[in-house]
Amino acid sequence: MSQELDRDNIIRLLNQLGSENDEEIMTSARALHAQVSDANVEWSDLLVGQSEPEPEPEPEPEPEPEEDDDTEEKEASADSNKGKTLSDSEATKIIDKLLSNSDISEYLKEELEDYKIDIAEGEFEASDRSYLAALNKRLS
Repeated sequence: MSQELDRDNIIRLLNQLGSENDEEIMTSARALHAQVSDANVEWSDLLVGQSEPEPEPEPEPEPEPEEDDDTEEKEASADSNKGKTLSDSEATKIIDKLLSNSDISEYLKEELEDYKIDIAEGEFEASDRSYLAALNKRLS
């Protein structure tokens, strides 16, 4: 049966690992191990590195006004004037390259996999392309 971890107790036990008393250290270490095991949790799930900050969620988009037929053409023209945007194949290559990096977080891996789905479904937007290009530049 798995039990929920008691964060305060875990912190207390971790602090006891610095004790001068070897018996207290062993007791604390065993108690920590037992709690983590009983909760069916791995230490790697509890200890998160700070090598890469989690990306901030994008703000909710503003409702778009009614569009006329040439709105998409105008947006495409505006995007091309801002500079080269990533094609679907370029975006997929960047995503695959980033996913091959073992140092990225599970959260980022999930987000990149979701982008691949968006590309396949034709829902990969200009803001996604810009974010992916900036992320690739930052992590390269």
